[in-house]
Amino acid sequence: YKNHIVTNVKKYINEHLGKRLSLNEVAAVFGISPNYLSQLFGKYNDLGFSEYINTCKVRESKRLLDEGTLKVYEIAEMLGFESSFYFSKVFKKLEGVSPTEYLNGKF
Repeated sequence: YKNHIVTNVKKYINEHLGKRLSLNEVAAVFGISPNYLSQLFGKYNDLGFSEYINTCKVRESKRLLDEGTLKVYEIAEMLGFESSFYFSKVFKKLEGVSPTEYLNGKF
């Protein structure tokens, strides 16, 4: 059952990548405490809650970058990042290159 919650939370995250997803908000959607959600997520997932969200958002951003029709700041906005600077920071941390470098194929 507990693993079922994590599965549903992951599904929810992937369906709402355009939002800023906080632990508090997502926990509220599922009617559990943020602390409990964090514990469950850590137990039944390789990544922590925030890392999981960032990984999903970066994966989606790469798909959007590959389409080549949107600018980096537009993708950052679409995926609910507070700024394109923060988006670039998260992207670089996970991918080792900035979104612009990724886009230009310099990796």
